[in-house]
Amino acid sequence: MQMQPTSAPEPSSPTLKTNNIAAAIEDAQLLLQYAARKGIAIDEHDLSVLIESKFLYQNDKLNAESERLFWRSFTNVTRAMKPVTIQSLRSVHRPLKKNGRHAASDVDKIVSHYRTFAILSLIALLIIQVYLIIGVTAKTKSNELFEEKATIKTKIDEIKRIKELTHEDSKSDSYIIELQDQYKEIEQRQDANYELLRAWNKVWLTLLLKDEFQGKITEYHETVYSAEFGKLETSIQSQNGNENNAAQGEINQHGNLDALQAVLREKRLEREHDIARNQFFLNTLSSEYVAVALGRYILPLLYGLLGTIFFVLRTLSKEVHSLTYMPMTEINYRLRIPTGALAGLTISWFFTGNTLSFGLSGFAVAFLTGYNVELLFFLMDKVASQLTGIGFGSGPVPDQSQPVSKSSGSESVPSQSQPASKE
Repeated sequence: MQMQPTSAPEPSSPTLKTNNIAAAIEDAQLLLQYAARKGIAIDEHDLSVLIESKFLYQNDKLNAESERLFWRSFTNVTRAMKPVTIQSLRSVHRPLKKNGRHAASDVDKIVSHYRTFAILSLIALLIIQVYLIIGVTAKTKSNELFEEKATIKTKIDEIKRIKELTHEDSKSDSYIIELQDQYKEIEQRQDANYELLRAWNKVWLTLLLKDEFQGKITEYHETVYSAEFGKLETSIQSQNGNENNAAQGEINQHGNLDALQAVLREKRLEREHDIARNQFFLNTLSSEYVAVALGRYILPLLYGLLGTIFFVLRTLSKEVHSLTYMPMTEINYRLRIPTGALAGLTISWFFTGNTLSFGLSGFAVAFLTGYNVELLFFLMDKVASQLTGIGFGSGPVPDQSQPVSKSSGSESVPSQSQPASKE
């Protein structure tokens, strides 16, 4: 049985004519509009061919010779428009809707997307920055109030000791009364500052779905308190049972009962004081740990993210102004966003203090690193090459904002080890 050869589609088929020529003619008109608006001179022959090809296509009179001339002229005009390309013009082109209004172009959508992302990132950074400042200030103020209280208490004790040695009444001393008033004022300020610190901790505890710190004491101390409470309560019950014994011992029985009840109250107050103190230390220590986590990890990440978004918006602004934006560039922008954030976090690991020796803070360095990620990679490659002796990237710093040319991979680069050929 003889096989029939498959026939290839003819170049002049309606499908190819519609898909290729129609789109190319529309692109040629777009190039001519751009050249006319910018005042770019075009060869008269190429201009005539492109315009004639449009009307020949509309009248269905486009033949092979006309198509050949069209493609040659179209290539010449495209080459003359560089660095502006068809893709970049399409990206900024705003097509008409059915209602007569212009639709948003691809560049408009990309710019709107990154602008919204930048605003949200800036708001998140400001919220966390202000939140961190409040927590650090409350923690620092708490330590300062503790020192002030200790200083005033030491002064009061010293003056009382002197008054006792001189047999003077310390209760009526005006200076002691003044110091006691200052001590009470500091206690009130400390209580207010502690409530602020508790509210600060409640924010991140709520985000982590955790309850507020209760300040529970350890099982050992709870067992000790329970044993003491049980012993005192048993003694009190025993004193109540013996209360109606001999009349001559009634006063002594009541005295012992009051003393036991006073000791029981003191023990219960001591237990509540331990719980409150543990709760205070839990809030104080946890606020310090959270502040360290925010300052060393979260904020450098956000500053690096903000820096790389700033770079993307600046580069987009240049490309929109020069009409050189390419759709493939957006892929580089998407990759640069997480890269810049990680670069801001990574650079913070190299600095232990808040301020560098040349005056820049760690957050500023994280922002600059996010803005110029290539510089960090270049420095890392240099360090790695010095440590291992293997060259990673000895060339210039690459620019990720420009798309990679497809033809770059096919060009052969001569090796530096090969000797130069003699002419």
